[in-house]
Amino acid sequence: MSAIVSAIGGASGAPRAGTYTVTNCRIASASAIWAAAVITPKAGSATPPTAVVLERIGATWNVEGMGSSGVGCDAPKTVQQQLQLSCPTEG
Repeated sequence: MSAIVSAIGGASGAPRAGTYTVTNCRIASASAIWAAAVITPKAGSATPPTAVVLERIGATWNVEGMGSSGVGCDAPKTVQQQLQLSCPTEG
């Protein structure tokens, strides 16, 4: 999981180091190249909790999306369900 935490910390748009912790980190069993986590603010931080979705390409985890909703909606439906991603329904 340290590779996932490192990828989040190095992502564009990530909060300043030391202002958050990475919680609820999980990898989809349906497709182990997909993962999700939550950026949880530390006490006194103005950073809101933020969902993060990552995709592993080779040995490297890459942040695919970060936000409060609609994050990870390009992942396969089974992955969205396993990672409990909140994606709008079509139609």
